[in-house]
Amino acid sequence: MSLDLIILGGGEARRMGGVDKLAASLHGRRLIDWLLADAAALPARPIVVARPSLELADAIDRTLEDPPFGGPVAGIAAALPLTSAPVVAVVGGDAPLAARVLPQLVAALDASCDGVLARTPDGRDQLLLGAFHRESLLGAVTALDTPRDKSVRALYRSLNLKSVAVPEWTMDADSPADLEKLAGLSGPVVGSDELR
Repeated sequence: MSLDLIILGGGEARRMGGVDKLAASLHGRRLIDWLLADAAALPARPIVVARPSLELADAIDRTLEDPPFGGPVAGIAAALPLTSAPVVAVVGGDAPLAARVLPQLVAALDASCDGVLARTPDGRDQLLLGAFHRESLLGAVTALDTPRDKSVRALYRSLNLKSVAVPEWTMDADSPADLEKLAGLSGPVVGSDELR
């Protein structure tokens, strides 16, 4: 599977009290570190959209929309020029275990659609958890007058998308309460070896 993975951070994290969500902790490990470990296991090349203050290994590709705080679509637009694989996945940096379902999404991606989104057990499509044909996603970004402050739904409006059911532990954590819920859901999923 040749895959580039855009991990979106860089937001203001108001509901997290202003703490960079990618640096928040789940089971003693930063959310970004869960995602990077899973990306390496796929393997997928990660491109992190994040504030300069987020510590990352020098080998990790990173970018940020200019000016910052332009929203997730602006982050996707900033990262896409760094991609080269035919398939590009998008994951919110506040969904630390979401990359584990990317093989399912990529397997469902075929010539009949432009992309595949994850659908949580409550029936909602996770707009920031998907796999796309790179050219389709690039075309959708290019069709916007500007990616800044655009909704993800507006970005996807022209795309033919499918959905694949995923477990609840793929959820994103927007607040400390979400992190607490995710810790309860994910403990059995990640296993004791990963918690060491």
